[in-house]
Amino acid sequence: METIVRCSALGCRERAAKKIAARWTGNGFAELKTYGFTCPEHDRAVVAYALGRPNRSHHMAEGESIGEVGTYPLAGG
Repeated sequence: METIVRCSALGCRERAAKKIAARWTGNGFAELKTYGFTCPEHDRAVVAYALGRPNRSHHMAEGESIGEVGTYPLAGG
């Protein structure tokens, strides 16, 4: 069964081509903290939303960190 990831832009039902995320590290682990998914048409809007989200670094435990927001291609996107 194929999972189809849709664009996060309000009202868009297109298939997402990219993941908008930032690298999170902490406690010996690393992963991408997802802020949204985007089709080619809404790239800028979804990235702008991610960049405009409040900084939640004050809620992180000692040793945790969040990197810069970036775009990552989705397989099959």
